[in-house]
Amino acid sequence: PGNYIIRYHSVSGSILKSAAFEVFEVLATLDAPEEAAPGQEIPVTWTGPGDPLDFLCIADPDAPGHEYEVWSATTDGNSLRLRSPATDGSYELRYVRGGDEEILARQPLQVVSVPVTIQVPEVVDSGTRFAVELEGTPGPDDIVSISKVGADIRDYFDWSFASPAVQLSLGAP
Repeated sequence: PGNYIIRYHSVSGSILKSAAFEVFEVLATLDAPEEAAPGQEIPVTWTGPGDPLDFLCIADPDAPGHEYEVWSATTDGNSLRLRSPATDGSYELRYVRGGDEEILARQPLQVVSVPVTIQVPEVVDSGTRFAVELEGTPGPDDIVSISKVGADIRDYFDWSFASPAVQLSLGAP
């Protein structure tokens, strides 16, 4: 660790170009997906000091160490989950030293929405439950409902929270 310089020398020993750089000890590492859907819980494993005030967070890449979207304390364990921001965009997963808010590790995170698609059987028997296949990125409080054609949006027979991670089922009228 320390400050160093790269030198480009001529055969006569003249320095033609130089560039300074710093070598530092790796204090923390992050391992997580580089892409997530809005509001998705993402698994994160980390190494680092693990001091009581240290934390992991998701932040705007240009934000200082004390500004972030979501966070979790390193005291929660070396393997944890963070919820990605609700808005598409470029973010950064960080390990932040809590005492001075220095960012010890960074990893890019791209939050990208996927259009929602729904698949249902063409015919369903009255009074039975049927599977609804949902793919894509629903909002955190979105629902899937069954309504009569032309009914008001709040007039439905059955509903379920929209989640592509769960097998949805609705009851036919």
